[in-house]
Amino acid sequence: MSIEAFAFKNKGYGETLFLTGFEVYMGLTDNENLSAVFEDNYLPGTRTLVLQEDSVTYAAGTEEWCIIPLDTPFPYETGHHLLIEYLWTGGYTGMHNYVWTTTTDRAVLAYNPSSATGSNQSKMIHLLLTGTELNLEQTTFGAVKIILGNP
Repeated sequence: MSIEAFAFKNKGYGETLFLTGFEVYMGLTDNENLSAVFEDNYLPGTRTLVLQEDSVTYAAGTEEWCIIPLDTPFPYETGHHLLIEYLWTGGYTGMHNYVWTTTTDRAVLAYNPSSATGSNQSKMIHLLLTGTELNLEQTTFGAVKIILGNP
């Protein structure tokens, strides 16, 4: 399975996202709950730089998906959890994305891109993954929340 892009849904309040020093990493984990130490979450050797931009602008209208194509597709291996790590050094966002509250810590947040640690978060953004041979069953967001334990 190959992940070639990810997207988040623009809730509104603007339609552009400008970022500098933007990097996206993907990797695998077997952790049910994330550690506040970023590196501890990855299975050894799986953290992969999939996108790097000195300066980039993305656009999406209200209620549209803001699609972020990857420079390098990520080969996802079933049987593990997917990690998506994104960081940027500056920029401006007029977009706001939808989030949902999980029952466990499924995100780690740091305000400095060079931080080795962050704070655990139970809020998760709505994400859409695209790629080839994902073989994922189509389901509603409500069904996903129930599967993850948040009816």
